[in-house]
Amino acid sequence: SAADKVYDQALDSYPEYKGLWIGRIDLYLNSKQFIKAASKLESLAQLYPDDLDIWSRQAFLFSDSGINNQQRY
Repeated sequence: SAADKVYDQALDSYPEYKGLWIGRIDLYLNSKQFIKAASKLESLAQLYPDDLDIWSRQAFLFSDSGINNQQRY
């Protein structure tokens, strides 16, 4: 998508800027690209293990609101 290309360019210039990664994850979540969101969240959780922004998005992803997780019940 065009938005994904913009994030690619921005992250090429500022790869350590967490706000861009969070924006990209929000893009994935809002467009229901749950596998991509989960992959990015997993790698970010390793880099920022105490970050509330990352963990709140993971909680959303695996909740009833996010991915259709059959193990949720």
